[in-house]
Amino acid sequence: MTKPDYDAARTHYDDALAQLQNAKAAIALQASRETAATAQSREASVAFDDTILKAPFSGVILARVVEKGTLASTGQSAFTLADIARVKASFAVPDTELPQLRLGAQIPVYIEATRGVAFPGTITTISPAAGPQSSTFQVEVTLTNAERKIRPGMIASVEVPSLANAISVPAIRLPLTALVPHDSGSAYAVFILRTEQGRSTVHLQAVDVGPVEGNAVVIRGGLRPGLKVVLDGNNDLVDGETVSEVPGA
Repeated sequence: MTKPDYDAARTHYDDALAQLQNAKAAIALQASRETAATAQSREASVAFDDTILKAPFSGVILARVVEKGTLASTGQSAFTLADIARVKASFAVPDTELPQLRLGAQIPVYIEATRGVAFPGTITTISPAAGPQSSTFQVEVTLTNAERKIRPGMIASVEVPSLANAISVPAIRLPLTALVPHDSGSAYAVFILRTEQGRSTVHLQAVDVGPVEGNAVVIRGGLRPGLKVVLDGNNDLVDGETVSEVPGA
């Protein structure tokens, strides 16, 4: 090959190589632009999706904070959503009612708005400690509300089983005449009879009274079977007084 032919071939090769490099650069630039466009499109899509509120579960709207056209800031609450397929009734009980309550127990719940219809409820929570001010224990009852008849905030009443039905021993019932006022009228007591060394004395015993059944009252606490109780004529008795027991009375 002559030198002029070689120089011409070399020049043609260098031109082709330069065109190849330019073509690769153009392809890379186009790909970069497409990647940037895709990223911008993705960001725009995400931003657009953020303008649509999607509930994470099925429920009902309890409160609406924003209106159409409102400029909402990041983290601002727009709606309050609740699933009311299951609702809870919360109430407080004193410590004397705890023995007849247990987790999983079924108790009826009456909703005033449904005209006293009873809904079956299950005790799901019993507070382990009493409130510092009320000295009562908080109890929660869960109810199935598939038909959406119960709504949050409705007033309800519960029927707690009586202690007489919750324990296996027979309930203690006394005539109303056996009760005497105790602790300045805030509670009741009875006089029990004790006999030691041939001497009979009466002693005041505070009792926890339950529901009244006719002329009798259910004693929920303070007495045990086998004690002798003064049933009548106890208004003039004094704690520790010596009495005479009438045989057969």
